[in-house]
Amino acid sequence: MFESMSITSQARVFQCPVCKETIDTVAKFCRFCGARIDAGAAEEAAAAMANVNQACSDATSLKTAGGAMVVFFLVAIFFPLYGRLIELASPLLIVAFLVLVIRWRKKYGGIQTNDPDFHSAKRAVAAVGITASVILLGVMLLIIAIIATATR
Repeated sequence: MFESMSITSQARVFQCPVCKETIDTVAKFCRFCGARIDAGAAEEAAAAMANVNQACSDATSLKTAGGAMVVFFLVAIFFPLYGRLIELASPLLIVAFLVLVIRWRKKYGGIQTNDPDFHSAKRAVAAVGITASVILLGVMLLIIAIIATATR
């Protein structure tokens, strides 16, 4: 009974090319408009839709982590006790964010879709990348200032 309920046997969905309603790839006809469904085209469309959905999910994770990074740095500014921790961890943390942004852009940046959620996700990833770059620049300038002050 449970053998047929594996993760790989989950229904794959795509948008009907005629009415744009979401339907299952196993359908022979759209249940909304009655359009005939080509099985090969349905599988391609489902794979593309799954890729866009994964891109949006990954972008949301990056956006959330980017917000946490900003909070992390604000805490460091207002609570100097954590300053040394920030000094040590911040360049690595920011570089990790930049690597994740570049990875997202390389993996999903070339997707061609009219999905408004994807375009929003693309803007969110760009914002995280810009934020991480600005913070990295600020941290590097702060480290340079600390070193310059210490050598006087």
